Amino acid sequence: MRRFDAIIIGAGQAGPSLAGKLTAAGLSVACMERKLFGGSRVNTGCIPTKTLVGSANVVYLAPAIAAKSCASRHRSPRRAEGCASPPSGL
Repeated sequence: MRRFDAIIIGAGQAGPSLAGKLTAAGLSVACMERKLFGGSRVNTGCIPTKTLVGSANVVYLAPAIAAKSCASRHRSPRRAEGCASPPSGL
């Protein structure tokens, strides 16, 4: 079994920086991450560009979602053609 001087749990903002400092000090370091290296902030979180891309994706998908919802309420694609009312519950 391999042994380490330090084990860093989570490779978010602080993890890689801390690992670098510890290895520079001569320690052996293991870094564990259960999902994406860099953590949620870099990959899915607080970056405004990701919010803009996500919003654009919703706008792009909205017509298809509305059409499916309308068709499912009318149970027939022919009756759904003129459907403009939002689905109940929204």
